Amino acid sequence: MFKNLSYKNKNKLLLAGVVLLVFIAYSFVIKDTLVLYGDCADMTSKLEMASDAPVKAAMVQKKIDEMNGLLGTHKEQGDEVQQDLLGTVTGFCQKNNILLKEFPKAIVNTEKDFTVETNIFTVEGSFAKLLDLVYLLEQKSRIGKVASVRFLTRVDIKTKTLFLTAKVYFQNARKIENENQK
Repeated sequence: MFKNLSYKNKNKLLLAGVVLLVFIAYSFVIKDTLVLYGDCADMTSKLEMASDAPVKAAMVQKKIDEMNGLLGTHKEQGDEVQQDLLGTVTGFCQKNNILLKEFPKAIVNTEKDFTVETNIFTVEGSFAKLLDLVYLLEQKSRIGKVASVRFLTRVDIKTKTLFLTAKVYFQNARKIENENQK
């Protein structure tokens, strides 16, 4: 059968046989090996990510706690937050000879998923002590967030003395679902 073919045709037939043999070898052996190699590489990368998962989860939880602290998101009810704020402010005022002029009831606004509670209070004292109070509320207490501070001076006409007051707007945001769970 192959005796009647020329060398040129035999080479073509040999080349076609080699191509067919390579295709068959790829289909049955090499393709499965490459798929398994890819699966192994994926599993190795997932294993490396899974080994770092507790550390990453702790970092994410820390970031969430920091964001909640900056936002002032607490699971406490409004009266508890106001009592904590009042306790912090009055304690600081007593220690630093500052006068708490007014502390009215909180203003509560509800939008979508959050309830924002705004406490507005007025204190009177020296500028440095008032700034210390604001710093305490912003950085140390983490009860909520100082939204705004308005400093005003007034002159007592009878004694001709100058008084500095600070009106502090203090906000706390809570998710509505947290209120319903309690």
